[in-house]
Amino acid sequence: IVCESDGHCISIFSPTGEKLRSFGSEGSGHGRFDGPRGVAVDDDGNILVANRKTYCIQKFTSEGQFIAAVGKEGSNPLEFICPCGIAIHPGNKKVYIADAHNHRIQILNPDLTFSSCFGSRGSGDGQFEYPWDVAVDSTGAMYMADGGNNRIQVFTAEGEYVRKFGKKGSGNGELNFPSSIAIDSDDLVYVSEDDNH
Repeated sequence: IVCESDGHCISIFSPTGEKLRSFGSEGSGHGRFDGPRGVAVDDDGNILVANRKTYCIQKFTSEGQFIAAVGKEGSNPLEFICPCGIAIHPGNKKVYIADAHNHRIQILNPDLTFSSCFGSRGSGDGQFEYPWDVAVDSTGAMYMADGGNNRIQVFTAEGEYVRKFGKKGSGNGELNFPSSIAIDSDDLVYVSEDDNH
């Protein structure tokens, strides 16, 4: 399932790369997108999309039918400025959103009501400078791509800081604006680095 940011749609492919279908169009209403950036799938096959430029999270069936939406521009609970990454925790089923320009992670309940948030702008442990994505490993630990700080931070499901790795550069173990992150079944962490291409 792929966010086409400039195409303002979500496209779904088979494992062999065959395009099966797309849904959505440019706009700000339900079922429409403006720069969708993050996507996640829940246990029921529903698709959640972080819609970066319209400051909301939308939920769809696997066929692309609109179910619900939450969010608006701002920095209060259930308000976003550039929501980018999104992940669903396999244990508590909560939704974790990288609220990039608010420099925090918002946690929503499975029904998309507000649960909590953590983080603030800065470079200290547990602080962020444009967090762009979030992923979860097999133990339930949450990994945040802390783009502007050129590092990955790791937290518990409750948002407690655990550790970090990476620093700015292009050598082994160095990162240059990490923007997307995924973790496989062996807990290998895959990071895309915008500025290292």
